Amino acid sequence: MQHIGSNSTTPPSALAVTSSAIAGLAYDPIRGTLHVQFRDGTTYQYVGVPLRVYEDLMQAESKGAHFNRCVRPHYLGAPARYREISLG
Repeated sequence: MQHIGSNSTTPPSALAVTSSAIAGLAYDPIRGTLHVQFRDGTTYQYVGVPLRVYEDLMQAESKGAHFNRCVRPHYLGAPARYREISLG
């Protein structure tokens, strides 16, 4: 998977999710990196995200609301070097 600052431009595989704001999510447990592809096609990486936060996000009824409340304000995010992640 990608890590912020990595030279690789290969996007990670992700799970498609049901959300009006988020198209897919991928998580790298070794680096604690959450990859979020939004419906507008942009992809961001968030570093230092604990596995539990990712699991809670995947279980949330509203992924967009949960992301805005529990991820965006608490973890460093940056645009990914790749545009989209492969949704599975």
